[in-house]
Formats: sequence, structure tokens, C-alpha cells
Amino acid sequence: MSFKENMQGKLKEKLNEKELELLPAGFQNLGDIIILNLNKGIEKYKKIIGKATLELYPRVKAVYNKEGEISGEFREPEIKLIAVYWIKHRFIISFYIFYTELSLKPMLAKNYFLP
Repeated sequence: MSFKENMQGKLKEKLNEKELELLPAGFQNLGDIIILNLNKGIEKYKKIIGKATLELYPRVKAVYNKEGEISGEFREPEIKLIAVYWIKHRFIISFYIFYTELSLKPMLAKNYFLP
């Protein structure tokens, strides 16, 4: 089954038919995060969609939504966190990577390597 079909099955009780059709057909995967490109018509349900994505993909730790275009000197994407999987730790130091600061090179290869 495709990502969209899985999401439609998971969210059929929370969204109507029109909104289910607006769900994204796929996603971008960067390690243990997923970047979605949600349609403007379903952005108000982004937290529900993010939580459903985490439930469908248990190895994923965070879900982001692409909010704008790639811009700036370093070609940074404008993405926002919509869901995250938290683990409680005691006496453990955690390091966080801010994915909005990374340049997503595999997705931008066509912009850097022109024929």
C-alpha cells in the first residue's frame, strides 16, 4: 500500500472524504525524520497527520511540514516541526540536531550540478 492509502485508512474517522484526497502521496525521508508537503486545505489538521505518521512509521522520531520554498544563500528549506516522538531520559545528555539548519543536498542535487 502507498503512503497516501495508509494515511487515508488511519485518518478516515477524523477527516472527511475531500480532506482525505488532499493528503500527500509521499514524503521525503532524512534519517529518522519525515518531511511532508501538506496541502493548504488540510494544514489545520497537521498535528493529527503528524501523529498518524509517527504511528505508521515507528522508527521515525520527528515529522516536519514544508512551509515555504527553498531560499537563502545556503538554499535552506523552510520547514516546521509538527510531531515528535519523545523518550524520557534520566541522567542522560541528549543532543539535538536542528534540521532546519541543514542543507538537504540529495534533494537539491539538480540545483548544484547543471549540465
